[in-house]
Amino acid sequence: MGRYLEVTAKIAGETVVARCAPEQAHEARTMIERGFGPLAGRKPGLEGAVVVFGWAAYRLERREGQLLACEPDFDEDPRQFRSDVSASLRVVARQVGLVKMLGVKPEGCRFDDKIVADRAALRAREVVLHRTGVAKGGASGWYMGRADAKGKPSAEELAGFMSCGLVRLGRERLLDVLALPVGYIARFDGDTLLGIADARNREVYSPKRARN
Repeated sequence: MGRYLEVTAKIAGETVVARCAPEQAHEARTMIERGFGPLAGRKPGLEGAVVVFGWAAYRLERREGQLLACEPDFDEDPRQFRSDVSASLRVVARQVGLVKMLGVKPEGCRFDDKIVADRAALRAREVVLHRTGVAKGGASGWYMGRADAKGKPSAEELAGFMSCGLVRLGRERLLDVLALPVGYIARFDGDTLLGIADARNREVYSPKRARN
């Protein structure tokens, strides 16, 4: 599993543990306290409880004699949970950091909400992500297309996949923008965020602006 830190917090007399990278201790404790804290009076207890906190979901499981906060296994099968929450905390922290930097109100999107994509974009290096609507009914409100596309793809050329599927595609950094508001467009070259435009097509981020 690699080196991790065990962060603990007391919820209703139970010690809840989150395993994460050492630099994620604050985020892990916040997730436990804000996510599971409201369930303190849950019957028959906290084991098996599932909460959504930001982009990810977390489930409490009794493992190795501990009540562990577990995240979906984004690398293999997100229907299964694993006992290291580093990946989800990393994604949520980058999403929060971006909306704070831009000074905008975040618009939610879950790991299991579906992105609609041009199938060709799944293999393209340069892509755009466009927030066309709010997350609703399992749809993320996000569209992923090729940056060099000349027109709209046909229905047959579209695919839908859970947003966490970007991890298996090797495009985890695209998840950074998924908390942006409706109308925003982000452009990527590989893992590099080239720019963001708001709903009025005004540039609100570029690497050059970020350095200034």
